[in-house]
Amino acid sequence: RRKPEAEALLKDGVHVAYYNDVGEIAERAQFFLRRSGIREKIARAGREWVRSRHTFDHRARVLLDAMGSVIGELA
Repeated sequence: RRKPEAEALLKDGVHVAYYNDVGEIAERAQFFLRRSGIREKIARAGREWVRSRHTFDHRARVLLDAMGSVIGELA
């Protein structure tokens, strides 16, 4: 479902396929079931986007940076 926070990161038709309401889900599903090339391209781009920004290493780096900032403030 469309969410402004997600749309700011993942682009519809590029990284993900959003829907506006429950009634649109079947329509979107049928569209992508008939167009495997488009479906696979979007899936691949979404997977690559997520993997390039949201791995364990990324999370650990963010956590360590935050801890370093707190430790720096306490020193």
